[in-house]
Amino acid sequence: MKKIVLLASVAFVSGTSAFAADLQGRRVAPVAPVIPAFTWTGFYAGLNAGVNWSSRNVETILNGSEMATGTYPAMVQALSPQPYSNSRTGFIGGAQIGYNYQINQFVIGAEADFMGMGVSKRSGTTGTGASAQDAGDFIGTPPGAVTLNSVATGAVSTKITQNWLGTVRARAGFAADRFLVYATGGLAYGNVKLQSSASLNYDQTFTDNTTSPPGVTPFMAGTVPWAGSKTSTQVGYTVGAGVEYAVTNNWIIRGEYLYYNLGSVTNLASVVGPAATGTVLETISISSKTKVDGNIVRAAVSYKF
Repeated sequence: MKKIVLLASVAFVSGTSAFAADLQGRRVAPVAPVIPAFTWTGFYAGLNAGVNWSSRNVETILNGSEMATGTYPAMVQALSPQPYSNSRTGFIGGAQIGYNYQINQFVIGAEADFMGMGVSKRSGTTGTGASAQDAGDFIGTPPGAVTLNSVATGAVSTKITQNWLGTVRARAGFAADRFLVYATGGLAYGNVKLQSSASLNYDQTFTDNTTSPPGVTPFMAGTVPWAGSKTSTQVGYTVGAGVEYAVTNNWIIRGEYLYYNLGSVTNLASVVGPAATGTVLETISISSKTKVDGNIVRAAVSYKF
């Protein structure tokens, strides 16, 4: 009887060990948790900073005329100096807000930004003009009896200042996981201030052609300064491209280039006053025109909500 119990015990222990070994051989490896893929879809907001530069010509026309007590009117012809460059560079920085929507690997979205600018530069040039007219037409003498000769030199300069710029743009790009390459374009708006100044120096002679030899007499000489300014808010367009990288699921860094064009600004004004002789009524006007555009290279950081 004892032998039977002993054999049964051995058989039970052997069976249990075999069953346990079989269960151990069938153990399933643990499954790693699935990490969701990064998506660019969502709202974001952040800050940007960079450099803005522009190089555009200023076109200037300077006009001057004088009237000597109503007797000998004389017109100094318009002076049109060669266009001169106004190259300016400065800091630009501000904030942006936008939304992206990802479709497979394509990303579309919209963004608005507003930036302060520190761009200001003054430049200038000089121009010379001369005219000769028959003064006899004005004093009742025969044509050709007398002439009035005018020689004028004008020095002009313009200071261009930009204080702020904003854009509202569409974006479209291609995403490779956390990298995004995109193009962008849309509306641009900003302010520009033109401060122009000029100095008209004139030297005139009166010639009596009825004498032999003709009698030449200094008539008038003087200098008239001028200064004026115009501030305008301009609307135009902007285009550009950039690359972004999502450092984490929330923080995104960016490098970007933008070109903006705000059209042209013209500063036109005139001033009337006595010349140096005190006997001449002097009128001078200046027209300065420039195209307002620029290039921006900037870095940005955004938080994706």
